[in-house]
Amino acid sequence: MRIQFVFSKFGVALVTVMIFMFILLISGATFLRLATFEGILSKKDIQSSRAFYIAEAGVQRALAYLRVEGNQYSTEPINESFAGGSYSVTPADNPTRSIKTITATGSFKDRQKTIIVEVQLMPDFFKNTFTSPGNLELWGILASAYAHGTTWLSGVYDSMGWFQDMGFDVLVENMDSEKTTLRFPDMNNNSIVNEFSDFVLFFQNEVQQLDPSEVVWLQTDGTVDIWPDRDYAGKKIIFVEGSVPGAGDVNIWFDSGSWWESGQDVTIVSTGDVNYIQPLQNPSNNRLSVICWGNFSEGAIIYSAHRSVIGTQGVADLTYIIALINVTGAIFANDHVDIHSALVRADFYHDDTLNIGDIPPGLRPLCTNSYYLGDIISWQEGA
Repeated sequence: MRIQFVFSKFGVALVTVMIFMFILLISGATFLRLATFEGILSKKDIQSSRAFYIAEAGVQRALAYLRVEGNQYSTEPINESFAGGSYSVTPADNPTRSIKTITATGSFKDRQKTIIVEVQLMPDFFKNTFTSPGNLELWGILASAYAHGTTWLSGVYDSMGWFQDMGFDVLVENMDSEKTTLRFPDMNNNSIVNEFSDFVLFFQNEVQQLDPSEVVWLQTDGTVDIWPDRDYAGKKIIFVEGSVPGAGDVNIWFDSGSWWESGQDVTIVSTGDVNYIQPLQNPSNNRLSVICWGNFSEGAIIYSAHRSVIGTQGVADLTYIIALINVTGAIFANDHVDIHSALVRADFYHDDTLNIGDIPPGLRPLCTNSYYLGDIISWQEGA
């Protein structure tokens, strides 16, 4: 017996439509799943982007704190809500590089993004009237002194003598020496900072950056006498370079008429000691700064007024006799500061032009172009 199957055109069309509908159903479900997945990814991307921008807002808030509070913003974290999320900002200091690292984490929904920024700051010793990792001592007879501005010491203030006193606007003692010590960067790349070779290489590099007409570079182990007069007009750095630490001493001599043309700004650098003699000096709007590897001593009688940034790796010894003294600038000594006075009234002021980046020639690489906010030297997204 034979069985015959007869397919009508209607049956074939029905099967075809059913297969096509099945394919459409599968395709639609797939597209719906993909659309849902893409929507989830897009939502997460949006949340991640918002977390990143919130982290950026945290960085900007930290930078704003720097503008308002200066380098004092160093340890307190910031935790604030922002734009439907929140940010957490933690600052950290690297005193040897005068770098502040700002780590900001932004959160939005379940997403987080972190930004790490390094900011070059002005070293603390440019912000203070006196800065030293040692003591500040006043030895006086009928002597009065006052430090306007801020004084930072890792040691303490002490005084002795007869009828003497010294006052301070702000005196902070027993500080971490990392905040009160002047260190020159690792110029010879041996991973050690503030070596004699670092000091020499630092200023060799600085004088080579200037026009030769702006530099006096003397390589000698002897003592150099300098009378600032018109011969030094327009100079930026006078570098007396000895071959070994302590060689290349400098004597700076002033009298009532020896100052050069107005508006001069020069830094005297010595690998030895600097002796700064200044009777009857009145420098007007000039500035003479001193940086030395050895000790710094300053002496004056009758009257002395000068504007200077003074930095020494040794002792800063300030000796005045029967005088009115007015010093404007910043004095930092890596050993300690001694003030010897007899029949003296001495006032020490911080030079507020330093606050806006008016740094003496040759010293700008130690700090930033601005008092509160320096250059952002790195910006990277964290893990």
